[in-house]
Amino acid sequence: MSSIITASNRTNGNSTTVTNGHPTVVRIPDMFGSIMSAEPVVNPYHFKVKAAADAWIAEFLKMGKREADKNRKSDFCFCASAMAPHADAEALRTMVDWLNWIFYFDDAFDEGRLDRDPRAAQEEINQTLAVLDDGKKFPDRDLYPLRYLFHTIWDRVKKRVSSDMQLQFKVTHRRYLDGLLHQVEATRNSNRHIQTEDDYIKMRRRTVGGYPCISLIAYAHDINLPQMAFEHPSVQECIAVSCDLAWIHNDIVSYKKDVKSGIEHNIISVLNKNGLSIQKAMDRAGELQSECYRRWYVALANMPVWGERVDREVLKYIQACHSFPLGDLLWSFQTARYLGPTEGYRLHETRLLDLLDLE
Repeated sequence: MSSIITASNRTNGNSTTVTNGHPTVVRIPDMFGSIMSAEPVVNPYHFKVKAAADAWIAEFLKMGKREADKNRKSDFCFCASAMAPHADAEALRTMVDWLNWIFYFDDAFDEGRLDRDPRAAQEEINQTLAVLDDGKKFPDRDLYPLRYLFHTIWDRVKKRVSSDMQLQFKVTHRRYLDGLLHQVEATRNSNRHIQTEDDYIKMRRRTVGGYPCISLIAYAHDINLPQMAFEHPSVQECIAVSCDLAWIHNDIVSYKKDVKSGIEHNIISVLNKNGLSIQKAMDRAGELQSECYRRWYVALANMPVWGERVDREVLKYIQACHSFPLGDLLWSFQTARYLGPTEGYRLHETRLLDLLDLE
């Protein structure tokens, strides 16, 4: 990147200098305001489930010691525990297994063998969606471990949720997978076409994984949302806002990691390519976040009244929509995948992201 930081790129009295085309430090938005200021609650089964889940996935995916340690430090169980604080141990374990699945699956599209190959990406997506077909045989565990894992998760979910919730599980996973395919096409065309902000938002809303994750939280919290309520524009807007908050937060927190890994699908990088400095891009991300808060309350104001039974499930589902970005945000500031507890704590306190080590 070749952003030039000048005196006009100072925020709140904090000036930035440039090293190798990057500012040495930028001020990030306050991500813990408005609806994200809720008191965090963590599932009491966290430590019990974490040990078993970490050991199992390491053996299942035949991880070496280094990879197993890396996965353990990522602490997907904390992520699940913050998103689904009221889940029982069985459901929490399913959520952890699902988070392991989606992160390893997603990495192949972010920085792996599928990131610029639409044909191979489409085939992988088709095979993954086929897992959701009733009567489909289990994929070969050794040849396709992630497909096999996804199949076991789907079997566990089906045993506990209604037919409407099963349909929502399928719909939300399809949205996510379709988004990944668009991401692969955008990555392949990145040298010829610079994504606009609007194009990026439409794609990123689906690829952040929020649509299916909210379905998993609903499963874990025994929510039974009727399909007609799920399809209502106000509920769909709450889901969209939830996803938007999550990807905005994720793109900010993971920006340094993404630059180092050569990952271009990050709102800061997209805005930088469209002419904004890194600091101005961070400020714009803050504006998008504020717009999310407004959209959330408008969606709630427009929510119809269906009656006591349905409304109770809607309230629980909206809480799941809130728990997803909040849990993801809490985890993002702690996990070694992005920052680690020391840097995460410092970033939370100062809102100053150190970019000195970027080349």
